[in-house]
Amino acid sequence: MRLIILILKLWRLNLDIYRYFKEGLKKYFKDEYKGKLTLNKNSLLLIINFYKKYKKEFNKIQKEIKKESGILYSVMKLVDMYFWNIGFKKEIDFLV
Repeated sequence: MRLIILILKLWRLNLDIYRYFKEGLKKYFKDEYKGKLTLNKNSLLLIINFYKKYKKEFNKIQKEIKKESGILYSVMKLVDMYFWNIGFKKEIDFLV
């Protein structure tokens, strides 16, 4: 829950730190985000439903990371990292 509140605050500030996360959301949910990406109840529900759809995979990755590094990331942090990587890759692909 704290991560969701943090995302909401950062979104409002429009900091560069979440630029890749936002780009990842826009790319993955391109049909839902026609135009400007806004954070609202619907966009949060998209993220929550995305997690629910891939819950087994996220739990498996969470356990693997814990086993390898000793770090137990929250599921929301893993979702954040997933979309961040999509957005980062989109920019790298654009530059290459």
